[in-house]
Amino acid sequence: MVIIGNNHFKGSVLRIGNYLSAKFEVCGLIKPGAGLENILGKTVIDSFTLTKNDVLVFSGGVNDVYNNNSKQVILQIVKFYRTIAQTY
Repeated sequence: MVIIGNNHFKGSVLRIGNYLSAKFEVCGLIKPGAGLENILGKTVIDSFTLTKNDVLVFSGGVNDVYNNNSKQVILQIVKFYRTIAQTY
């Protein structure tokens, strides 16, 4: 399981790892203050070797919405989905 998010997900990797059995590996990347484009960017995703068996959890968009860029949130999610769909 890969967890990527902004500061709202701080500590979540450890907490989720504690709830799951030892069969699961949980790793994450927390980027405080980041917008969704930085959280879901290709460079970040390429940092992890993902397979079809992996679970990717992301949290973001709060900073975008706060800065009146809510449309950007939808666009980034669609862009991310298209990138992942082409890869797998």
